Amino acid sequence: MSRTHTGNSVSTQEAGSSELSEGILREDGVQTHSLKTPRQLIRASAGTGKTFQLSSRYISILRTTPVDRILASTFTRKAAGEILERILVRLARAATSQKYLKELADSVDGPPLRKEESLQLLKGLTEQLHRVRISTLDGFFARLATTFSLEIGLPAGWSMLEDLEAELLRDVAIGQMLSEGAARNIRQLMELLDKGKSGRRVHDLISEKVTSFYSLYRRSPRSAWDRFPQVHYLTELEQSHLIDDLAAFPLPDGPLKKARDKDCETMRTSDWACLASAGPMKKVLEGEVVYNRKPIPPEVIAIYQRIHAHVRASIIRPWADQTRATWELLAHFDQLFKDLKRDYRGLQFDDVTHTLATALQEAQADALAFRMDGGIDHLLLDEFQDTSPVQWDVLRPFADLVCQPGRSFFCVGDVKQAIYGWRGGEAAIFDAIEHELPGIESETLARSYRSAPVIMDTVTRVFQEMSRHDNLGDCQDVVTAWAHKFPRHETARTEFSGYACLKVMPLPEASEEESEGDESNDENSAKLSKSDAQSLMYEYVGDYVEQLLQEAPGRSIGVLVRTNASIGQIIYELNRRGIAASEEGGNPLTDSAAVQLILSLLRLADHPGHTIARFHVARSSWGADLGFTDYRDDVQADQLATHVRRCLLQQGYGGCVHRWMKQLAPHCDARELRRLKQLEALADLYEQRLTLRPQDFVRFVETQKVQEPQEALVRVMTIHQSKGLEFDSVVLPELGANLFRPASYYTLSDEPLAPPSFVALQRSQSAFRELPTELQAAYSQTLGRHVEESLCVLYVALTRAVHALHMLIPPSTSAKLPRTGIGLLRAALAYGQPVTPGAVLFEAGDPDWARASELPEPTTIREPAPPLRIQLAAIPEDRKRQLQVVTPSHQEGLRRVRLSQVLPMGNAAALNRGTLFHNWMEQVRWLDEGRPSEARLRQLARGFDSDKLNVEQCLQQFQQMLRQPDIAWCLSRQSYLGGDNLAVSPAVQQQIQSGPVEFKLETERRFTVQVDGDLISGSIDRLVRIYRNSQLIAADILDFKTDSLPDDPQRLQERIEFYRGQMQAYVRAVSRLFGLDPQNISARLVLLSIGRVENVK
Repeated sequence: MSRTHTGNSVSTQEAGSSELSEGILREDGVQTHSLKTPRQLIRASAGTGKTFQLSSRYISILRTTPVDRILASTFTRKAAGEILERILVRLARAATSQKYLKELADSVDGPPLRKEESLQLLKGLTEQLHRVRISTLDGFFARLATTFSLEIGLPAGWSMLEDLEAELLRDVAIGQMLSEGAARNIRQLMELLDKGKSGRRVHDLISEKVTSFYSLYRRSPRSAWDRFPQVHYLTELEQSHLIDDLAAFPLPDGPLKKARDKDCETMRTSDWACLASAGPMKKVLEGEVVYNRKPIPPEVIAIYQRIHAHVRASIIRPWADQTRATWELLAHFDQLFKDLKRDYRGLQFDDVTHTLATALQEAQADALAFRMDGGIDHLLLDEFQDTSPVQWDVLRPFADLVCQPGRSFFCVGDVKQAIYGWRGGEAAIFDAIEHELPGIESETLARSYRSAPVIMDTVTRVFQEMSRHDNLGDCQDVVTAWAHKFPRHETARTEFSGYACLKVMPLPEASEEESEGDESNDENSAKLSKSDAQSLMYEYVGDYVEQLLQEAPGRSIGVLVRTNASIGQIIYELNRRGIAASEEGGNPLTDSAAVQLILSLLRLADHPGHTIARFHVARSSWGADLGFTDYRDDVQADQLATHVRRCLLQQGYGGCVHRWMKQLAPHCDARELRRLKQLEALADLYEQRLTLRPQDFVRFVETQKVQEPQEALVRVMTIHQSKGLEFDSVVLPELGANLFRPASYYTLSDEPLAPPSFVALQRSQSAFRELPTELQAAYSQTLGRHVEESLCVLYVALTRAVHALHMLIPPSTSAKLPRTGIGLLRAALAYGQPVTPGAVLFEAGDPDWARASELPEPTTIREPAPPLRIQLAAIPEDRKRQLQVVTPSHQEGLRRVRLSQVLPMGNAAALNRGTLFHNWMEQVRWLDEGRPSEARLRQLARGFDSDKLNVEQCLQQFQQMLRQPDIAWCLSRQSYLGGDNLAVSPAVQQQIQSGPVEFKLETERRFTVQVDGDLISGSIDRLVRIYRNSQLIAADILDFKTDSLPDDPQRLQERIEFYRGQMQAYVRAVSRLFGLDPQNISARLVLLSIGRVENVK
């Protein structure tokens, strides 16, 4: 079989064969074979192999199509990487294994796939990776916008804004709004926005409105915010007459008369809006003529109906005014925000998407694709259920284009996993495109290739029988419809054993709300507060996971929660039990107590009057080290703030955080220490966007998600983060989220893909009943979307399990099922059973599933390898555009090594030991004046217990090192008085000997200096500066080495020579820092393992 390349096109043909005779000839002359389904939509349930389907489709097209004419898109960079990896791996396996070749051949369209063709496809793809279009939608849109920025009005040289940059610009825009608006106008606007309340900061209120509604504003027309009906208040005289008429109407004593009298009092206080939600008015509006089993006189009904006109106006007029005021606020903000971003030449992904959606209404997709250096003939869309209407507006022209003959359209997704409605995803698009795109064929996949039969049976039972819930209220119709259309799930993994259970955690019951001391809370007084119950839940989850690891060693466990706040708490409990746990996607470093303390210090530095930050710092053990123990002391707070700001200016954020980390390390466990090191890395990164406000760095840290570096069998993450993942066992401890919470706004759309035609801010359901019938649907539409998304989240959670599903719920004495995921599980799996602590409400399968013989070998999680540093060729001098950053350790000797010497993992413990010894050496001042206490050394070792170091043995070795004569002498003040040990000029030696001299000792002295065109950055273990008559005359650099050194003198000398380049770099740096002649700077290696000190300048 031969392979020919024409430009970027790859075609396959075999001499004397007519394999492709069934194909068609495209307009550009490229031979293709026909896809079985050129326009295909696949509804793929969880675990049914949607990535397999997409990769098969891609390879089918790749056989006859240039790689740059295929666009495959998904929603995360990780998912895009997985798709490309799957394609490459499947081709590589097919090229080397007959088994995998047959599997791939069976799944792709066209003539039989041969081994040689698989190899050539792999070769062609890897050679053109730079032209592969497998990306996120945002990435594709950004490249598309870059090709014709000027035509669509984007600023020249624009770039994507970081989240923090966008947030800062947003605050500037809000500040401009406040400075531009007249005081009276601002006050009136605030009263409208905050429903007449005046106790909130104006900036905070505007910021809240912008955060909640800006996305809605961008996708809805002005008319949608002003569609309330025109209503009119009664005059004061008309109100008075109606109240008098109602009060004067004779009624017999009883409930109706009491209710009438109460309503009259309510109306006299002008509290009109509450009348419609209860009492006789509610009955009249519902068309009933009986109240509490007594007939309502027709005259009273007529009066209430007349009053209702005013009640309706009292509800609708403020509601309409508030909605209109919100739009006006957003319109003003939008203009200022756009202007700022244009001046800043920065955009957010939403800006790009909205701009493209408008531009593509008038442009031809093929012309745009040509501008991107290649047309698109085949469009493959993954996770299509999460596509937003505005994203589809951008994709639609391309979809129309690829629906022409010789091209193809493919999308795959699952409306049951549409969990991103909060960011604009619209699952209804999935159904709508079947009608919008001609000739599209639909296929459903419900057979799992992931989970054991017991898991699939449990999932089917939950979602088909959850409608048994008898307390769903307004959610009932949505839940019933979901249950009715939910397909039975089957599995191909029939050989897998498994287990599923619904268990009540053996904890005290939590109260519904915090006790306020009144008699209505007597029953709650015996219950735990919510916060205490949550803390006990975290502890129980830690114990539960520990038990699972013992029962199924080596099996992966996913602990899935609803909020990011729970991740850090559960990881803390697992680490307390010695269980290594990692998290998915990362979380802000604010889940660390040590990081929070540093951020409080920075808040204090930014604003010395920040009493919360002052209290946090002063009451911590760190406060004493900082000299700040009384948070009420304004003078002390000002002095500390000034000192911190000065340090930030002199040392930068990286240097300051490094020093603070060293101070806090003795009080940290291993995870806290890791988070501090990650904070240091963020601080170094922040230097590129430095401002004079420490608060800006605090906000930067709060917005950055940082992932734990370690990989572990136990992973803790939110349910949203778990999408696309699988675990042998899944633990679900947080299933109590409400199916529906009152939304901040309600919208009505006339068509699934249409923008909202009506927008209303939050109100009760009874308020919606006052609207015209066609607008009342806004409530039911919004409720339906929220409830369906809640069901999708539950579905994603339950379908992550391969073998075991552990659903853990809190105890409850309530007779009613809650309107939560817990309520649905109880209705479907354990209807009517008491929810007592420790009870097992449902159980299926084999709890001892892990011992089944058919299971594969357990997963082995290896420690991360030390980073492999590969030195690249130097950049030619004439091509350098900026300073080259060099660390002194990079100046060590260069030599050839075997790859096997850098790949093994055996030196991880040695690296940890070296780090510990360096931390201990940092505590040594002048050894002849005292040693660091053993208690202090043990404190510093706390963060290393989990690294499998024998701390006691290390401590003994360290003390022995300090007792060795050469080391003890070089660390003493006395050794410097004669100057004999220092490699400095004779003149300086004479000055030292004649005295008197003073010494300045620094440990872990960080520096960044420019030397000979290089930017040298590093840290000196121990630096002694020598002064005579207040003038610096010499310096001594000590660098500690903990390596195991050879006994052979020749090899030892080679090792010393190896470090010479590093020491010379230190000398150059100290010379530049202090203006000291290099000949008066001594540099010595302290070889701790053999007790020797060597001059190596």
